[in-house]
Amino acid sequence: MKNGNRVVATLRRKEALSAEQCRSSQSLIVQIDVLKSLQLTAAFTKAKELFGSIDAVFNNTGIAIITEMESLSYEEVHKVFEANSWDASNVTRRQFRCSRK
Repeated sequence: MKNGNRVVATLRRKEALSAEQCRSSQSLIVQIDVLKSLQLTAAFTKAKELFGSIDAVFNNTGIAIITEMESLSYEEVHKVFEANSWDASNVTRRQFRCSRK
């Protein structure tokens, strides 16, 4: 941001950033759950409305459950797979759509 770059940060917990990091006319902080498609779409829409375009996306979508594989339930494995494959893909696909409009 010091070089005039604008940043949109999306995260599950806003408290993960300090108040100082959130105070800038060059930044937009949006709390979302990428598992929820409507929140993801709203975040991209808000970023485009505020800044006019989105030039790059750093997609760090993913979750991990640190334990032995055999102790995980089907639901836990499914949630990890969803987040680490489909949800990461959804962020990238949304960026492509925004770039083409």
